[in-house]
Amino acid sequence: MIWGVFNKQTGRPVAPDELKAMHGDRDGYRSILSEAAGFAAFDATPFECDIAPGGVPAAFQGALANADDLRRSLDEADSSGPARLIAKAYAAWGADFAGRLEGKFAFALADSRNRTLLLGRDRFGMEPLYFFEDGDRIVFGTRLGAVASHPRVVKRLHLEAMHQFLLFCYNPTSATFFEGIHKVGPARVWIFENGKCETRRYWRLSFGNTRDRSEGEIAAELVGHLERSVRNCLDVKRPTGIFLSGGMDSSSVTALASRTQGAALSTFSYRCRGVSFDESHYAKTVSDFFGTRHALIEYSPETVLSMEDVA
Repeated sequence: MIWGVFNKQTGRPVAPDELKAMHGDRDGYRSILSEAAGFAAFDATPFECDIAPGGVPAAFQGALANADDLRRSLDEADSSGPARLIAKAYAAWGADFAGRLEGKFAFALADSRNRTLLLGRDRFGMEPLYFFEDGDRIVFGTRLGAVASHPRVVKRLHLEAMHQFLLFCYNPTSATFFEGIHKVGPARVWIFENGKCETRRYWRLSFGNTRDRSEGEIAAELVGHLERSVRNCLDVKRPTGIFLSGGMDSSSVTALASRTQGAALSTFSYRCRGVSFDESHYAKTVSDFFGTRHALIEYSPETVLSMEDVA
């Protein structure tokens, strides 16, 4: 989890107690206090907070699939973490830097020079991000409960948001179950600057004009995009593991990853002992075909109730 507080007024720094109140008395987190902001993150992957040259604090949760490309473009060392990278990207390209990021992520940046806070989320909204604005404070976090725990937040249920969720099985707006707490939408950056708020959408899914192209050309382009995505997610410095169900999605990822990983690729699947729910033979077929090191984990319907203890 990452979380933080931004002060929209000058001369009033964020108190450490404000950050402490949001994390539920859990230890093992790092905090950064600057002139206008206080950021915090648990000291473990995939959470990070850092402060870049120029005094721009950043908090990041998730993973950047194109981190190496960004390091080369920004002339950064291989050891630079994602929080430092996005701070450098902001310094180089401004608020539009989010369009250059690939992966799953949520981030926050505070630029005290012009009293600006940026909150951003990945293209498909895989990582969550929430915020609350009240007077001189903007409170944010990747857990709804953390934002709701801030002393400024009055915990009142948002009945309209609950109705939308029950009606559509998801909430199509930025509202949450708490009044006053909003979520940052996918592929969007919220920019708070000098008392004003602007929302920018940095990416849209587009199918383009496909009428003048053959099915084979489109299929080849799709495979190329999938190969690049899988390749960006592979870490040559660490072993790769894939959750393999035997379905189309995980089997495609396994097939593409095996082109570069070969026998070093590990796959994993779960098998429920209930006969009607056992689809593990599909996973084994795919594993045997591509020669992966496959591990099958069995469980019974009764163990689902104790899954938290098992994890």
